[in-house]
Amino acid sequence: MSFEMIGLNPEPVNPNASDNGANSIKLDASNQYLSNGESLVSKEFQKNFRFYFSQGLVKLNPSVDEKKLQLYKMSQVEKLRDHSRRFTLPLTLDENYTPTEISDFNHMENLNKIEDSLYAALRSAKKPQNIEDILKVLHELDMEDTFSVESIFSENKLNLDRLFKLEHKSNEYFIGPIYSKENSDLFFKTIKQYQDQNNDDKQLYWLAPSDEFWGKSDRFSDFIDRLSTTTITKNFKCFLPVAYRNDKQSIASYKKLITAEAGAKHFLTFKESSVVFDGNFELLVMKDSFCVLIIHVSDSSTNILTTVPVGIIVKNKAIAQSFYKFFEDLENDGENFFGLLNSKK
Repeated sequence: MSFEMIGLNPEPVNPNASDNGANSIKLDASNQYLSNGESLVSKEFQKNFRFYFSQGLVKLNPSVDEKKLQLYKMSQVEKLRDHSRRFTLPLTLDENYTPTEISDFNHMENLNKIEDSLYAALRSAKKPQNIEDILKVLHELDMEDTFSVESIFSENKLNLDRLFKLEHKSNEYFIGPIYSKENSDLFFKTIKQYQDQNNDDKQLYWLAPSDEFWGKSDRFSDFIDRLSTTTITKNFKCFLPVAYRNDKQSIASYKKLITAEAGAKHFLTFKESSVVFDGNFELLVMKDSFCVLIIHVSDSSTNILTTVPVGIIVKNKAIAQSFYKFFEDLENDGENFFGLLNSKK
């Protein structure tokens, strides 16, 4: 068996597990627990041995009569390796558009420290309130009406009830990341409408946001694979914002999300401050076809733990072409466009 080092909760050892924590938000144990891990685990195991035995976490010879079992004496604890323990959080809203309680850790004995660490990590990753910045950019882009700004952002807050009504009323709106199953299916369904008879590929550009939650899902890799293996999108390019050319921290974070193979072909970096979007926007545009505009909203007036991606599919070719030109200009900007991700050390 093994122990996680935040709340000292045990789990059975899976010898085939190889999770490296990619595409996730990491919860870090305290330095005190990490430096004294072996002695802490020894004490925890000694104290709870009979409970672990009753739960099947400790396996003994079946011929041993549990009633005759004497208190087990721990002789040695040895750290073999570090391993990430992955949880997928279903962050949902109830009928009143209030975040539902996270209950994924309720099976753990020592869940308080886990929950405290989780909420601290989510608070740290969440953007500051950014609605005013988003409205300013939408005004500059002359897309206030396109995005139904007066309805969604009245009183400078995110009105989830109105947003959900728009989503159900129109196939153009969606909520959540583009790589979620529902949104990904909607995106590729739209792409199919623009395939020609020859099924030729069309250039697809993708602008990533500056959002700590972006890509933190197994679905992200699935979406990349689907883009890469679909004929019409196989040569897509995704532009990743960085502070400057050799922004090692951002580059290292991206490389944890993106495979070396994809980084060698599809993912490129650019100077974030050189564009108008302030890191709050995600944009996908296909040549001579359509575009998808996604705003990553952070509203401190709600109890939502993460930023909220709000997207709209725009089939107006004039708008799509203007965004396509934005990508072409950025790609040709020798001062602010830095090239392929995998070329960064």
